[in-house]
Amino acid sequence: MCAHHRGPAGRTAMYLRCYPYDRWHMGSHQEELRRYARRLGLGEPAVYLDNGARSLGPRPAFERLLRHTADGGYQVLLIPGPFVFSLHDNEARALAEGIRSFGCQVRELPSPSRFPTAAAGPHRPAERAGLPA
Repeated sequence: MCAHHRGPAGRTAMYLRCYPYDRWHMGSHQEELRRYARRLGLGEPAVYLDNGARSLGPRPAFERLLRHTADGGYQVLLIPGPFVFSLHDNEARALAEGIRSFGCQVRELPSPSRFPTAAAGPHRPAERAGLPA
C-alpha cells in the first residue's frame, strides 16, 4: 500500500518497490527522488510504494499508478532504477515502455557515478582559490 499517495492531481509521480518490507518506507529513496524532481523543476511527486512486494507478486500501488497514468494523470514518473518494475531486464524495459506509451516520461535517478568527480576540474578549495594544491 502506498502510504503517501495523493492521487493524480499533480503531473509527477514516483514509484518504489521494496522486498522485503522496509519499515522506513524507503525514506532515503523517496527523498532522493524528491530532490531530483526539484532539480528538474517538477512539482512534488505523488508517491506510489509497494512495500514488501516481490516483483512477480501483487503490486497494488503499481496497478493504481498504471490506471492513473493511462488516464493521463501523470506526465513524468521518477524511479530509482528499472528494478522497481522487475528484476528481469526485459520485463522491466517492457513495463517502462508501456508507461511511456501512455505519454508519460520515465526518468531514472542518475547514478552518482554520472556526476563529475573532484579530479574533473578545480573543485578542491585550493584550486578554486588559485593556490597550488
